[in-house]
Amino acid sequence: MGTSLVVQPFASLVNRVPEDCPRLLINREKSGQVDPLMQMLGFGRGMDFDSPNNYRDVAFEGTCDDGCVRLAELLGWKDELLNLVETEHARIDAEKKKKKDEATKTNKTGKAATSDTTPKAETKLNNPDIPSEKL
Repeated sequence: MGTSLVVQPFASLVNRVPEDCPRLLINREKSGQVDPLMQMLGFGRGMDFDSPNNYRDVAFEGTCDDGCVRLAELLGWKDELLNLVETEHARIDAEKKKKKDEATKTNKTGKAATSDTTPKAETKLNNPDIPSEKL
């Protein structure tokens, strides 16, 4: 999904599956296609989308999101996928909001408030702002 199939190790993955394994590329454009010279020299088979001999390679030209939704639809999983995406986006948004809210809370010194669970004695020992005679 979403690769030019040029950079290793991903470029060689298309050749590491059995000959009878279907291969689906989801990308904005076709990539990883057979290079006739390399094929003649025995260096990989590549993807074979447009050949009349093609029996296993399919390209979905579009975004990865659209391609995954379309595949899920064909498999009967579209509603489940969309619900999962919605749930996870809501969870991520809630985590971001919580972090943002925590960052905006400030204490009297103007420093960001933290949920410090460090014991007070250890905090004093590690704090150069507290004079040693106060320890």
